[in-house]
Amino acid sequence: GSDLMMVLEPLRRFLARHPSTVEFQLAGVTFDPCILRGLSGLPVRILDLPDGLPYLPFVEWARQNLRWDFAIAPLTESPLNQCKSDIKYLDYSILGIPGIYSEMPAYAGTVRSGDTGILCPADPEAWFHAHSSMLESQSRRRSMVEAARGEVLSTRMLALRAQDWTNAIDSLQEAQQ
Repeated sequence: GSDLMMVLEPLRRFLARHPSTVEFQLAGVTFDPCILRGLSGLPVRILDLPDGLPYLPFVEWARQNLRWDFAIAPLTESPLNQCKSDIKYLDYSILGIPGIYSEMPAYAGTVRSGDTGILCPADPEAWFHAHSSMLESQSRRRSMVEAARGEVLSTRMLALRAQDWTNAIDSLQEAQQ
């Protein structure tokens, strides 16, 4: 909820500016009454995501149900968010959805801004411009998806990275000795 609150004002402005061409969809993010009130009267739809859906069935649900032109992954500055992974980048890339991501450790080391997505600082104006930029150019979105998906498929798949798990476990065992 707090992550979405960070971009609520620019999101509201963006949606108000494009009421007949844009719909913002929420998929299992939050049902915080403050956020829902903040989006009231705007083109917003809450998607029916089954409760407690494990990850693999969620990915299949997303593949079947999400038809997004672009997605957002805002993160506020917090100890928890400092430890998050880039899972939304991986998900969106494989699903063929270009993304706008917070300029935080989870994404800053992965997303090449302008190439595989857009990195945004915690600045409302930057988020508003990123939304507008994504809307303006279908070819730019397509280029980002191709670059991000290609990178994920060629560098991040389990078949390529399985040894990383073994190395991590080995280093933990060595550290305990």
